[in-house]
Amino acid sequence: MLRKYWITLLILASVNSFAQVGTWSNLPTLTEIRSLIPMGDEILLGSNGGVLSFDKLSRTFDEGVQGMQVGNLDVNSIYLDSDSLLWIGSRSPGPIIEAIDLSSGKKQAVEFVALDEITSFVQVGDSIYATYKDGLEGGLLLYRKGESKIEYLDQFSNFPNQSTLELGTSDDALFLAGKLIFRTDKYVLWIELNGANLKDPQNWNVSAIPSGVTQIGRMVASADGPLLAVDAKIYSYDYSQFTELITTGSDIYDLQVDDVTAGRLLLANSAGIYEYILSSGAYTKLVSAGGISRIAVAQGEVWTSSSGDFLAVWNGEDHETFSANRPRDHFFNSMMLNSSGQLVGTAYNGISIHSEQGWRTIKPGNFTSSFDESLYDWNAMITETLEYTGRAVVEDVVMDHSGNLFLSLQGRGVLKLDPYQQGESEYFSTIDSVMEPTFDSQTFVLPGQMAVDSKNNVWLTNKLIRDGHSSITILGADDSIYHINQHQAGMESRTVKSIAIDDNDLVWIGSQVRAELQAIGGIHLIDYNNSLGPQMQLDVAILSGSPLASNEILQLEIDSQNNLWILTPSGVQSMPLPDKWLNSAELKSWASLYMTPKESDYYYYWQLTDYNVTGIEIDQRGNRWFLSSNAGLHVLQSNGRWINGGYGYNTANSGLLNNEVYSLAFDGESGETYISTPKGVSILNTPFANPKQDYSQVHIYPQPFNPTLHEKVIIQGLMDNSTVKILTIAGRLVRELTATNSEVQGYEA
Repeated sequence: MLRKYWITLLILASVNSFAQVGTWSNLPTLTEIRSLIPMGDEILLGSNGGVLSFDKLSRTFDEGVQGMQVGNLDVNSIYLDSDSLLWIGSRSPGPIIEAIDLSSGKKQAVEFVALDEITSFVQVGDSIYATYKDGLEGGLLLYRKGESKIEYLDQFSNFPNQSTLELGTSDDALFLAGKLIFRTDKYVLWIELNGANLKDPQNWNVSAIPSGVTQIGRMVASADGPLLAVDAKIYSYDYSQFTELITTGSDIYDLQVDDVTAGRLLLANSAGIYEYILSSGAYTKLVSAGGISRIAVAQGEVWTSSSGDFLAVWNGEDHETFSANRPRDHFFNSMMLNSSGQLVGTAYNGISIHSEQGWRTIKPGNFTSSFDESLYDWNAMITETLEYTGRAVVEDVVMDHSGNLFLSLQGRGVLKLDPYQQGESEYFSTIDSVMEPTFDSQTFVLPGQMAVDSKNNVWLTNKLIRDGHSSITILGADDSIYHINQHQAGMESRTVKSIAIDDNDLVWIGSQVRAELQAIGGIHLIDYNNSLGPQMQLDVAILSGSPLASNEILQLEIDSQNNLWILTPSGVQSMPLPDKWLNSAELKSWASLYMTPKESDYYYYWQLTDYNVTGIEIDQRGNRWFLSSNAGLHVLQSNGRWINGGYGYNTANSGLLNNEVYSLAFDGESGETYISTPKGVSILNTPFANPKQDYSQVHIYPQPFNPTLHEKVIIQGLMDNSTVKILTIAGRLVRELTATNSEVQGYEA
């Protein structure tokens, strides 16, 4: 029987509260700079982590500009107009155009337009033209600056030779001598802005780049007209033909005109920075540096962004580099909070760990570097090295009861990280014969999902193994290593991908279908009888075919109510688990796999397949989170109710950065959920923190509550199974909320 706690609350005037429920915030995963603007003692940076500013005097980076953050972190281009208005062009979802008034320090309201992305801006009087991309289409948008907001006026996407222009690469808008100009990969388009109708394709002029070259990399303005970097060549363009100025040694990534010395061009290619003098044709290398993507020139200084140096400046004599604090990768396909409450994001390029101070990162190498936190510069990128093999996708990350993290590295092996000795790690691979290679290799290994049993043994899966070899590796709590082979006790699987261990230490194994390996997939149930060893006695049963929606098992998870959740290409199923091992016939008879509606939910599990579910995660309160490749998150609470009526969280109804979700991590103490997307990490402050032990943290807001102003009263800090009564001062019952009420979630009502 559930124990009920009663707490009686009076809605009275009280001090104001600043607490928030269900709020969203962002954790940028900055890795590249896409646009540079020198501005006095600052450099403004547009990046895949939003807009940053770099202080040239203090040599420090700050998120945002003048304390203002952008709403879209996926920034392509920034542009400063003559009225000190900073225009920000981004990729959808989210606002594709934002504007910050640097003179007033306020964000300007901008009318929303639903397109894929903005690539460049140019000012014409009080108007701004922006080049955009939308699928395979592209063109120009027109905005007018007003006192209270920036108005969207029109869209121009009708040009001559429409079918051959490849307008999906529209970029580099310019305004020169009364002409509005932009380019695609192979064409330059321009029109005289003398009252001409921009929607009439006959008013547009189109010139194709010369034969023998393939792609325009950059178009910039000079006193005599546009200059273009096309492959390894620089051309001038007089609105009728292209004139080749120089052929360099390799493709030009960026091109800029010097703002101090007339007739001097600065360009970047794979070897570094070069100057080209138009009058003499002199071509000179200035700096050796690889990976440069953008150049900005200001008062004799050449600022560059690159994959190697991040941000750098050359002043004619010295070349200085700066690196903002940031993670190693933009895409975390697996995340977890470590024993210190720090977010660990794992990705192809290495491991990134975020704390209150910032990011520190770990990359693979052939040695282990020193880990001295007292020497960290939290304004710069912190990179340490662990001795393990190569870059690899991380399929899964788990933490054992001692706080050790285990990472399954596709093609490589499994990395164990010690929580207390940061430089200490163990690496398990085919080299030491711990992990089993694939059937067609001696060294390539495909570890998948992992699990930890009640005795702190870590179970690893090996996929696509050779006939008769080990499909499961067990790292014992006493540092011993055990294997379960394909033919052992009827295991009969060479394609194990997923694993989950229930409350009774029964092991559930999910396999894939591979015809060439005669693998039928399905689910195996293993009882190792609480005894690991070389001669361990296993009981193995198999569940395949009906009632499984598919034998292709992609993931297994077990929730707090001891239900098994099964992800297949045909949908998501769930099954209450038995409390003892069952043989194959008993298991098939036991299996009740829900793929039909439950009357209380009015929602179908199988409908989740319409949302391209790619993963399942269970939080500390037993809520099931379904990750999607295109529809955000769907959350089935432990009480059987779907959040937002089954629509979950997406970019249309929440602060989620992107509808493609890679991975989740849960903070049980705060209730925060970290959500990895292509645009960075979204953070949702949920009411699903660990259960409260008393009423010492009860918090009610807003107070005073006015039903004409406020939609809800929020009550925080409740213990589980509480009942809340709201009374008038006279004692009349206004409302009663019980733990089974749909308006009670986690520790809140």
